[in-house]
Amino acid sequence: MILLSILTIFIIIWYLIRLKKKKENYSSYKKITITPTRSVWMNLKLNTYHKNSLHHELGTILSEIYPIRKVNISKNTYKSIQNTNKYINHLSLVDDTNYNNFIEKNPNNNIRFISSLGIEYFTLIVKSSSSFKNWFNLKGSRIGVFSKLDASYKTLKKILVSFDIQSVIIHNIPITKEGILKAFQKNKIDAFFIITSHPNKNLHYINNILKLRFIGINGLNKDKLKLIFPYFSFNKMDLSYYGKILNSSVETIETRINLICHKNSNRKEICKLLETIFANIIHFKIHGCTEYRLAMRPFNPSHIYLNYPFYKLHIGAKDYYHKIGLITNKNINSCKYKVGVGKCTKKINHFRLL
Repeated sequence: MILLSILTIFIIIWYLIRLKKKKENYSSYKKITITPTRSVWMNLKLNTYHKNSLHHELGTILSEIYPIRKVNISKNTYKSIQNTNKYINHLSLVDDTNYNNFIEKNPNNNIRFISSLGIEYFTLIVKSSSSFKNWFNLKGSRIGVFSKLDASYKTLKKILVSFDIQSVIIHNIPITKEGILKAFQKNKIDAFFIITSHPNKNLHYINNILKLRFIGINGLNKDKLKLIFPYFSFNKMDLSYYGKILNSSVETIETRINLICHKNSNRKEICKLLETIFANIIHFKIHGCTEYRLAMRPFNPSHIYLNYPFYKLHIGAKDYYHKIGLITNKNINSCKYKVGVGKCTKKINHFRLL
């Protein structure tokens, strides 16, 4: 009996040692790269934006490569952030404007960053027949925008106030191509402002009927814009998909679409989710309709990483970045810019962007 007990203990110890040494190999995985535990994915929900938004298309793609139970459509991304802040099982795809606005108002929030998945641009449009050529022509005009909780509305207000563009009337418009088109046709608005990817299906539809001019940031001082939006970057919108328009490439401000979660979301599952995203980056770029693929063309792996200093990285995402050598720990160039920083053990104070 004693001998049998000793043998049983020996077998258990041997099995535990073998289990500890065993490592998963993800190199041959393709679509669903890593499968989370059933208890997690059974209730996992993803909040996106309206159906024609890049947010929603990205959410649909993500649900194809990771077991998400339901993809929700939200009227605005601020509501999505509120849900993620409240519920552990809610992921959300949100814009930088509402994300930043929420964490400023709620410094003790539960929101944590996982990755960025798409790019959007500040976009101001007028009819091609309009006399408006830049932002300062808009004094005394009527500008259409979505609801007051929408990122576009908040950004528009910030630009108008910061540059003292006065006497502008802001009209709230339904989030539909018909709503925007009708507002232009009935002369309820002189311009329309939106933060969106390009090409945008709604704008493409309207341009085929009205013919549009894209203003971008024309007339706005770039140094002042950099002070107002210090963590956003300048870039050009490729507008060639819209056909014959007056300007096929316009400089503007670029922002990101971010995937966020609750701070208490399972550490291992978030690490697996991020590993799945990295393993399927090509799938994200080329899968989908023509407009989606063109919108994802400027997106590259460097856009995935944390870019905004006030966003807090989820511990599971941090684990993955440690694993692949993206988080550095020493204040020396060899740790900042070289791969292979696993031996750095001091306090984290640098984040390497590829």
